[in-house]
Amino acid sequence: MNSILFSANPNIVTMSDAIGHLESHDRLYFEVKFAIRKDKFIFPMVGFIHVSGDKVRYAAKIDDILPFSKTHYEDRRLAHKVKPKTWMMEWKKNSNNIKYDKWKNALVITKIVPFECDTHSFQSANESYIKLAPRGYYKVLSPHIWNGF
Repeated sequence: MNSILFSANPNIVTMSDAIGHLESHDRLYFEVKFAIRKDKFIFPMVGFIHVSGDKVRYAAKIDDILPFSKTHYEDRRLAHKVKPKTWMMEWKKNSNNIKYDKWKNALVITKIVPFECDTHSFQSANESYIKLAPRGYYKVLSPHIWNGF
């Protein structure tokens, strides 16, 4: 299965809101500020989530990658299906100037599970170990301790 490693800034995204949303909804649109070439991946894939300033804390099942759109927050029929209420309130209030951030893609996530692993123990697709936390994403090999979904 394809795997990527990317970061989530805890000052911007509350992972407990994301996990809570998926307890009662089929999917979550998780915006990222980096471009991803969707055609380079086979879905579903695993996204290992490095919490900025810490280590990998979660694994997510990613079923698709979409271009970012404000409609993900503003279309009343769609938003409540793909966004936690708290994220929609933050968007409406424009907390931290969130509406004007340079969002590129939305990862369509259908499952998030706790998964702790040192970020530097991941290997990139060319099998070199990750030295720095991702600013965008790395295509990685799943670590040996990963049991899958």
